[in-house]
Order: sequence, then structure tokens, then C-alpha cells
Amino acid sequence: MQKKYLVIAAAAAVAACSGLIAQGVPTPQSVYVRQLPALTQAVQTILEKPNAAPPGIAGVRAVTYWDGQNPIIEFMTGYTGLVPSAGYHGLYYSLDGSPAAFQNTSRPLARGKDGFYWRGEGDDWGKTTRLDDHWFTFEAYF
Repeated sequence: MQKKYLVIAAAAAVAACSGLIAQGVPTPQSVYVRQLPALTQAVQTILEKPNAAPPGIAGVRAVTYWDGQNPIIEFMTGYTGLVPSAGYHGLYYSLDGSPAAFQNTSRPLARGKDGFYWRGEGDDWGKTTRLDDHWFTFEAYF
């Protein structure tokens, strides 16, 4: 009897995940295209009032200001897996238009044919791709 319930629960989980896939999880690029005015307003708000809570933006899970030589404002759009095997993706606004490693760490970037890459300890790595003069997408895997 318990086995039957496990099979039903597993089938329900697969159906729920299929529904999410069918709806489509927003990509950083699609959030940028659809939400650029709201993203730009959030950047202005954060720069004017650093302690203010950023406004909610469809497709964005979290917004973080990362200080450094070239500060960035990160808009996390999603994540996969669980630590120690997790991936993060989103977009960020670079104040001076320079690409940055994930969370604006000091990891050096290497130019590739389709973006900039960084490597961390072990199998940690990430990629950032320019969208326009100040906007970039990012992927980070740990």
C-alpha cells in the first residue's frame, strides 16, 4: 500500500515539474527585455537610497548591491540544484560598464567567444555576457 502512494506522489511531482517547464521559467535575457524600465528604475532607487527595499520585479527573485572597485547591482532570476552542486543565473547592472565575476568577487575574467569566464576553487565556474553598455547576464556554478 505504501509503495502505491509513493508512485502516486512521484507522478504528481513529475506532473507539477512538467507544468513549470511548460509555463517557462524566465531567462535573464527575457527578464531584461520585458522588464528593462522596472530594472532601470530599481537601479536608480538603489543608487539614490541604498538602504531602500528594491521594488518587486516580475521574474526577479532577489536584488543585491555588490560593492567593490566597480559596484554592480545584481538581479537574481533563478537557481538550480542544492549546495554543493548549485547553479545561479540572472543579470546585473555594472556602474562603469565593466563585466564582473559572480557577486563582484575579485576572480579574474577571461574573454571567450561568447562572453567572459571565471574559475574558482574545484569545479566552481561562471560566465557573464554583455547585453548592452551596462547590463550583463550571469551564470555561476558551484
